[in-house]
Amino acid sequence: MVKLRRFFAFIGMAGTLAAISLGGASAASASPVNAYAAQAAAAGLTEQQSHSLQSQVDDQMKRMKPGAVQVSANQIRTADGDALITLPLPGEKVARAINAAEPISAFASCPYKYMCLYDGTGYTGLMMQLYTCKFYNLGDVGLNDRLSSYINNQTPGTAGDFYNWEEFWAWKFSSAGAYSQQSLLGSPYNNYIDGVYPCYN
Repeated sequence: MVKLRRFFAFIGMAGTLAAISLGGASAASASPVNAYAAQAAAAGLTEQQSHSLQSQVDDQMKRMKPGAVQVSANQIRTADGDALITLPLPGEKVARAINAAEPISAFASCPYKYMCLYDGTGYTGLMMQLYTCKFYNLGDVGLNDRLSSYINNQTPGTAGDFYNWEEFWAWKFSSAGAYSQQSLLGSPYNNYIDGVYPCYN
């Protein structure tokens, strides 16, 4: 009888461990990374493209202030929630949300009421969307000395100020009032700016 009780206790323990193991597998299959891979597959990306995109997201998050959160297959929200980083999908130059239609032009990539910063010329590459009226230290997102173009699609007439860190925040130039855009290629400010204050009026 003692042997039988031990046998049934062993069977019960094995069942519990199996349930825990299955539960862990289920949790893993529902992990955010797997969800983003499924999102990429639904958008038509190959497995190789999906892995490449996730690697780019991981690399970008390493440059950002701790607390940043990946919110989709190609988007990261900053720790304070005030800015959104979007990476271009494989084979594309203009950044867009993975579930959004490809913009008809680079100018259409920046939503109304936002100022958008790009690390590529001609409004391409990584896009950072700014909405909140506050000062943004681009070093917090790894975009310092990487800004190459911007689109100011804020409310009409609203402008933005651009700064460089020189042991203090040195103002360098202001954008024209919305709507406006500028490529910094060929100017002294290409890959030079460290801070931006949108919503200047």
